Order: sequence, then structure tokens, then C-alpha cells
Amino acid sequence: MKKLFIAVLLISLLLILASCGAKQKMEDKITEKIVEKTLGANVDIDGEEVTFKGEGGEEVTFGSTEWPDSEVGKKIPEFKKGKITSSANSDGYFLIMLEEVEQNDFNSY
Repeated sequence: MKKLFIAVLLISLLLILASCGAKQKMEDKITEKIVEKTLGANVDIDGEEVTFKGEGGEEVTFGSTEWPDSEVGKKIPEFKKGKITSSANSDGYFLIMLEEVEQNDFNSY
């Protein structure tokens, strides 16, 4: 009986966690549709990361906490000190916001 109770409890917890993920995805899709109708651009929301895709094929991504992988990001050496809190990335430019960077590390970069 105790094993059955534990199994039911674990299955219930897994279902609750799965439904939270499904709820987040549903909220992302609803937000995408609202933004797309408002701005007239294709929008992809993936958690904290938002990508706008224009009609001409241009793409801009906001909210990532990774070093950009665009052509511009590949040409500039990665700054490995500190913590990336946000970035904006496109084929023509990128913007990185960092925290916890020491002055000496910045100067030597």
C-alpha cells in the first residue's frame, strides 16, 4: 500500500510539473500572436529569449545569456570573465550586458 501511495504521489508531481511547462509554452504562443499582430513581424518566444524575424530575412534576438553566435559575434573574441545577463544579436550587430566584471579583466580585454 505504501509503494502504491508513493507511486501515485510521484506520478501526480510529474503531471503537475509537465502541466507547468505546457502552461508556459501556451502563454508564449499567445504572447507571440499578440506581438505579431501588433508589430506585423514574425516573433518567436522561447522562455526568456525573444526573436523578431523581418520580411527581408533579418533576425534580431533579445534576452539570451550566451555569447552571440552571429557572424559579428564570431569575429569578436569572447569575453570570458563576468556573467552575461542579457544580449541582443543580429547579423549586423550585437550588444552584451555583463555583471561581475573586474576592472583589470576589462582593461586587459
